[in-house]
Amino acid sequence: MPRIRKTTGFIIIALVAIAVTALYIYSHRTSPSIQKEQITALRSFVDAANKASGIQSGTTFNYVLVGIGNPTNFGILRCQDEIRCSNVVSKQVAKFQQSNESSKGTAEVDTDTNMIVSFHRAVPESVGDEYSSIEIEKIVRDFLKQVYPEFKTIEPTLTFAPGMKGIRLNNGNYFFRWNDEQFKLSEDLSMDAPPFVQVGITSNGFIFGYDNTISFFKTSIR
Repeated sequence: MPRIRKTTGFIIIALVAIAVTALYIYSHRTSPSIQKEQITALRSFVDAANKASGIQSGTTFNYVLVGIGNPTNFGILRCQDEIRCSNVVSKQVAKFQQSNESSKGTAEVDTDTNMIVSFHRAVPESVGDEYSSIEIEKIVRDFLKQVYPEFKTIEPTLTFAPGMKGIRLNNGNYFFRWNDEQFKLSEDLSMDAPPFVQVGITSNGFIFGYDNTISFFKTSIR
């Protein structure tokens, strides 16, 4: 009986230690200092998007943290059949939302790297002059140099897939997308789409969307 009690005691101590460690890790990842770093990174990103869009002044940073959760565009699954699937990689992002806009923009920041992985906002009503597709692509590439410096290095390994919705003359939106089609998973795993980076921009040069899942996939599967 004493030996059983001693073993039980060790088990309880081990479980408590695991719980304390998990609580520490969670509190560290979501501590005010970490949140401040994520807000600073997002503020810098928004400034770069505004500058690339030709907005030099008159804007206010109005994104607030609304929670921590799973990223929107990332998932690596192991499926037993067409219905039963489980996520095998856990990633967390800080989720932000604009606080005082009728059409609220959203953003997601990787809690491990403070990289912006998703950013979407409403297009303003004032349209302005239209640029050529060549000029629009240059705006996008200059923007990527600012917010995703690694892009220049990895671009030769990506597949360029540009697209457009709507028509030109002030209501067309461009989507410049690069897919990492060389990325492969083992046969027992699946993903909805290959890793990609995409920028959404209007025909007059306003950047309204950005998504980047490349770093998630690169760091999740080693």
